[in-house]
Amino acid sequence: MKKIITAFSLVGALLLTGCSTNSLNQDKVKQLLQEANAYPKVIDYNVFCGDDVTVQKVLANGLEKDGYVTAQVDHTSADIGQPLVRFTEKSKPYFLPTSDTAKSINVQKVKLADEQLFEINKITINAEGNRALVEYTTTMENLTPFVVMLDYEMRTKQTRETYFTKTDAGWEWEKKIIKTNGTKESE
Repeated sequence: MKKIITAFSLVGALLLTGCSTNSLNQDKVKQLLQEANAYPKVIDYNVFCGDDVTVQKVLANGLEKDGYVTAQVDHTSADIGQPLVRFTEKSKPYFLPTSDTAKSINVQKVKLADEQLFEINKITINAEGNRALVEYTTTMENLTPFVVMLDYEMRTKQTRETYFTKTDAGWEWEKKIIKTNGTKESE
């Protein structure tokens, strides 16, 4: 009798374990997002070096004073098509790959921060059990001096939502991130 109870207990445990590996939990969400290289994510910014507005921004935000750029305030028609903002050696560690097309119009892509997955807040699975809405928080780390170029203050924590679908192979990420800080906006 004791052997039968032990055998049923083992079978029950195996069944529960088999079912739980197909469930969507915080660890599985993190694993799927990391496997898809969703995080960490580099947040970038395009600096329009031939633009008067950019000249004013770099001056107002101290990037020239701090030695990251030089800005040409006074210019003539001969300067059309030439960069008004030039980067110094001090700014080069923040450069990101920039297409030749962007470079041809005096645009340089720079790093602002790294967005890291911080925590999973909530997992809501639909009644059919085949789709889940996941709310999570990310943090902005390694902020660079160029973050001052944004027209808004970068929040250090961001709330995001995303969806997962259950298939025969298991849970799969739908690869769409929704920003939810006040309004919903897809990335």
